[in-house]
Amino acid sequence: QLRDMGRQAQGVRGMRLKSGDEIIGCEVIGKERKDAEVFVASTLGFGKRSKASEFKAQSRGGSGVKTMNVGESTGPLVAACVPDPAAEEFIAISAKGKTLRSHIKEIPTLKRATRGVRIMRFESGDRLTNIALL
Repeated sequence: QLRDMGRQAQGVRGMRLKSGDEIIGCEVIGKERKDAEVFVASTLGFGKRSKASEFKAQSRGGSGVKTMNVGESTGPLVAACVPDPAAEEFIAISAKGKTLRSHIKEIPTLKRATRGVRIMRFESGDRLTNIALL
């Protein structure tokens, strides 16, 4: 649904956002990846994997679907990615430099609109800033 444009072009609307929302990641999943999963993590250390088939395809300008049940206990989402089948581990990185290395398979595959499980604990004032896949 995207057409070629020149360098000076504004582009087209990819997603319609509500007030206060922001995009934290973007991935392309080929139709051949029937087993693909989406791995998300929140600022207070909660994370989960969900099957990509639970997310409906939308046209340009769609408003998206709920990815995680976020609230005061989880904090907002900070990272989202689609692990490659070859990726086995991830590293979670906090604002104060604390890191955690773990296997992706240790994070449970849960339904799309659930809270997830705690993948990392923090000292007061610290928060998760990103995850990297290995």
